[in-house]
Amino acid sequence: MDWLGTLLLVCATVMFLLGLGFGGVAYPWDSAMVICLIIFGVVTLGIFVVVEWKVAKYPIVPMRLFQSTSNVSVFGIAYLHGAIFMANLYYLPLYFQSVLGATPILSGVYLLPVAITMCALSSLSGYYISQSGRYRPPIYIGLIIMLLGTGLYIDLKPFPSWPRIILYQIVSGLGLGPVFQAPIMAIFTITKPADIAAAVTTLLFIRDIATAMSIVFGGVIFQNRMSQQSSRINAAFPPNLAAQIIGGEASSALTLIPTLPDGQRRVINDVYTSSIRTEWIFYTALAGVALLLSLLISKQVLSKEHKLHKTGLDTMEQNRLEEEEKKDLKYENEQGHV
Repeated sequence: MDWLGTLLLVCATVMFLLGLGFGGVAYPWDSAMVICLIIFGVVTLGIFVVVEWKVAKYPIVPMRLFQSTSNVSVFGIAYLHGAIFMANLYYLPLYFQSVLGATPILSGVYLLPVAITMCALSSLSGYYISQSGRYRPPIYIGLIIMLLGTGLYIDLKPFPSWPRIILYQIVSGLGLGPVFQAPIMAIFTITKPADIAAAVTTLLFIRDIATAMSIVFGGVIFQNRMSQQSSRINAAFPPNLAAQIIGGEASSALTLIPTLPDGQRRVINDVYTSSIRTEWIFYTALAGVALLLSLLISKQVLSKEHKLHKTGLDTMEQNRLEEEEKKDLKYENEQGHV
């Protein structure tokens, strides 16, 4: 058990996520609490990397996983996909509740187009991979459609436009679905059998961290865009309401919107739609980066032949000794050239 690495990873994750969660909500972003939590979280993560690289006998996250370009690309795709996936589940309901006036429960119902298509395509892509042994086509096709679907959200209007709302979600779900399973299958194929468990858990951990960070990134973009439109908000609302709309969280004015007169509601609908549109531009750029990363994944075909791989400490120790022998051999060769 990698006790030290596990402790450092837990501490780094908790501090970093608490800093992101407190920022702009419980404390200002420039407060000592937020800055210290984020900085110490990053520093602890750096110490974790050193421990896993130099100290841990059986590291929870072997650093050799990051020596492969394909592995790094798959990890990057998992992170970006997780961020865009969470943006769909968080900022679409924000749009539904702020612009369409939907209740929280009804905004969940409005998410059905993206949820259903996402689940269906995730299953179909898994079936395709199991039959063909090819994992790259679902990644390519999924990321291309995900880029298109996320970009279409930029065109959402400050009024109910149901053809856009439904069709854009379907396109986004068609892109998000295949990228749930395919990167995991890629990791199974391009990673040594002894490292598969660590590689898959690292991928899932990266994806989970991305979902938490995605909301924070989107919230910062939203608030900056709201601040840029402060003059329009101040002109349409009393000072106390304007301060609540501009200075609060993205969801702070949702209970206020249904009580507003039509004129003020149109103003806040325009402001919210413009701010959310800026977020979708950011997430579209992330989808483009993910598509570029997919070009770096090596081509291999899943084997249908059953192979028995030994696991356990004995196998881990054998792999560790092999890695040390390779390092010693490399060092001797370098010294011989010198």
